[in-house]
Amino acid sequence: MLKKISIIVPVYNVELYLSKCIDSLLSQHYPSIEIILIDDGSPDKCGLICDKYAQQYENIIVIHQKNQGVSAARNCGLRVATGSLISFVDPDDFIDLNTYSVSASIMEETNAEVVRYEYEFFTLSQELETTVGQETFYQHVTYSGFDKINNVFLYSRSVCLGLFQREVLNNILFPVGYTQGEDGFFLCKALLNAKRVSVINAPFYKRRINLTSATRSVYTQEWLKVLEINTKIEKMLLAAEPLYEAVGTCVFFRQSIGLILSMRKSYKRYYLDICKYILPEIRKRRNKFIDNPYLTHKEKATALLYSFSPGLFYFVYNLYKK
Repeated sequence: MLKKISIIVPVYNVELYLSKCIDSLLSQHYPSIEIILIDDGSPDKCGLICDKYAQQYENIIVIHQKNQGVSAARNCGLRVATGSLISFVDPDDFIDLNTYSVSASIMEETNAEVVRYEYEFFTLSQELETTVGQETFYQHVTYSGFDKINNVFLYSRSVCLGLFQREVLNNILFPVGYTQGEDGFFLCKALLNAKRVSVINAPFYKRRINLTSATRSVYTQEWLKVLEINTKIEKMLLAAEPLYEAVGTCVFFRQSIGLILSMRKSYKRYYLDICKYILPEIRKRRNKFIDNPYLTHKEKATALLYSFSPGLFYFVYNLYKK
């Protein structure tokens, strides 16, 4: 008997893209799925679109709630999900039609609790195919122990790139109140709970290029929370295994770079926040950044220059961009 997959989709302000996302889920080659659409108080027509689909398809569940953020929406989905397998999809993206049939098959074959797959970006002007082909065999590798962290967690921390056994998510919730890093916190806990993680070499997930992404967003003090959530991830990894310290330090830098770049055009205005909150955290880890085996030379140079002089870093960065 096929295990049911619960697909959790937090919905907010994406009426132009939502139907393509839902259609890709309804068209999956895997027959046993339920689609949970959490309308997170969306101000556009998303709620109406969700209700229309629910009227047509029995396997679609819609929940309307006041706006609480993506973490609260996903947590709501986890509470109502009835599947023994869990997946997350963002409402402005879509997935390959083979995603769940292949992932569930490989999960059973490798006895993995988590299956991960790859992604590719697309823009509004691009029309990607909804399937990567009809291959009968997809290359995959299975990790356990230390390798499941340094080979999986460092690649991507998005929860949308995978399928989870329900058991590894017991008592795990997304941290509410964070706009960055919440995926990494959740995925880190799940990977630490899992004994085996399989990674499929196929871009099943189609991710829309977001013009308001981390490297393009304008800074607000809300961004500073990324330092807090990254510190929690560091401590979580270190408590699980001292060998994970370098992974935690690498993740801290890579998830903090969005915060740093959000100030690139206005750093002088927020220099007090830089000196009070950001710079101490970067300087505290400077030597760990330099010695980190996972960071590239460019990333190490960025950390070193920023810790020496944020003003000089932004001057060089803006000059380079010009």
